[in-house]
Amino acid sequence: RAQDLHAALAEILNATGLRRRGDLARLARWQLAAGLLPDRPALVDAAVTAHGQGDHPQTLELAALAEAYDDHPDPEAEYRLATACAGSALWLGRTADSDSYFGRAVAAAPAAARGAVLLGRAFNLFLGAGRVSAADRVLAEASRAGAPPGAVAALRALFLISAGRIAEALAACDAVADDERSVAAVRVSALTWSGRSADAVAAATVSERLDPVDGAPEQVLDATACTALAVSEGLGEVEARARQSYTEALGRPDLGARAMWAFALGHLLLWWGRPSEAAPLLAEAATTMAERPTGLGPAAHMHCLGNLAEARALLGDVAGADRALAEVELVPVGDCTSTALETGRAWTLAARGERDRARALLRDTVDDAERLGNRLAAGRALLDLSRLGDPEAAAELARTGSRLQGRLPRLWATYAAGLLGDAAAAVSELEGAGHCLLAAEAAAAAAGDPERVGGPVAAARLAAHGRRLLDREGVLSPWLDPPPGLPSLTRREREVARLVADGRSSRQVAEDLHLSVRTVDSHLGHAYRKLGVHTRAELAAALRDIQGGPGD
Repeated sequence: RAQDLHAALAEILNATGLRRRGDLARLARWQLAAGLLPDRPALVDAAVTAHGQGDHPQTLELAALAEAYDDHPDPEAEYRLATACAGSALWLGRTADSDSYFGRAVAAAPAAARGAVLLGRAFNLFLGAGRVSAADRVLAEASRAGAPPGAVAALRALFLISAGRIAEALAACDAVADDERSVAAVRVSALTWSGRSADAVAAATVSERLDPVDGAPEQVLDATACTALAVSEGLGEVEARARQSYTEALGRPDLGARAMWAFALGHLLLWWGRPSEAAPLLAEAATTMAERPTGLGPAAHMHCLGNLAEARALLGDVAGADRALAEVELVPVGDCTSTALETGRAWTLAARGERDRARALLRDTVDDAERLGNRLAAGRALLDLSRLGDPEAAAELARTGSRLQGRLPRLWATYAAGLLGDAAAAVSELEGAGHCLLAAEAAAAAAGDPERVGGPVAAARLAAHGRRLLDREGVLSPWLDPPPGLPSLTRREREVARLVADGRSSRQVAEDLHLSVRTVDSHLGHAYRKLGVHTRAELAAALRDIQGGPGD
């Protein structure tokens, strides 16, 4: 009876014209259940259709049924089936199976299609296993087989960026025409990381005027353009644009788009000093990337986990930072590298109190990034070294940071200059630009050297302002020593100073504290000298600046 029922269902479905998604695959399953073995061409059609509809497990299941036939398929059918299975296996993260199917597709492909199949095979090697060198060899074969030069250059540049070789990636992009749309996203990315964010914004603007390419490449271009704009001009409207794209991606089934925008937005917020907002976005992106392939590649996954570790370390969550770094062991990194991962490791060490190890790791990161042409990453690592108390890095960043294009690198140089000179001006500029975390750190660092910032009152004022900024951002700054509060008055000096600041005379203070007037005036004189003030009015103002009000 079951066979009869499935036979009837198959007959009805076939009569309707197979109009719905999955009908071909459904027909094949019902025919098999009815004991009616579909012919191989029908199974091949069903598998190809299932792949086109995104039903990747069904694609491979139907392909297995088709391959059970003893007869040898014609090359066209073999090419269609192998290509569909290669794509489905890639999507399911079955890298070895995908490569095997791609090998069959290459052997069966007509000459005109062989280059495109080889491009897919190269991308699978990169995406699933991070095998940049092997993928590049397949790209060379694809080029000889007639693959479009722009597509070859785009993939080669992507592989080089993933290996941290920014200068070579930019050269690969420059080898094709500026109006080649296929290299637009990687050109923008390579320009940004080479320290030329203004040029990257200009390149993105030119690309937007060209004929659009459907699908994911356009979203990738938009995301890389947002990064370039945030580095070049600041967050501002870029944040709203990225948030809108992220929100729109949440309403679509495309996991790659969701992960990409969560990662892009989280990365930008982290670089602009907002780790409490960045951390959940980065965690979402990392989880999505771990669950199934998203098309972003292992380097992006490493970068995301490094950013997540950094954000959690900045928030004092050392255990969470350790978990993010441990997840990297599950990523098929292959030949891929990530300066963000090294930065995340450094901040996790710093949050644990191991600053010397953190600084050594960051210094190596600077050297490696400079050697490979990744000037933006080198500048960011110099910033982090400065934040962790390396005066030589601060001096180097103050000299060289302004040579990098963009508002964000200029703020890094401002921060470094503030550590070495006018801290108050640096704090004001950083806060005005919206980078409150760097402003708070600059204030806290300057407060530790009262003589440089104009005395103990000025230092305490900066410290109090820095604490308010950190509280605003919800950051714990575990790597910084606690900033000084009220300069070191004794308990009795503090009591006398507060009462005088509240308007009491020396005689009234003496009565309140059961002291002589002479003793009160002696304590008051000591407080004046320590605070660097000369009158009762100045004393009251100093206490307000330090503690938020004389009665606190």
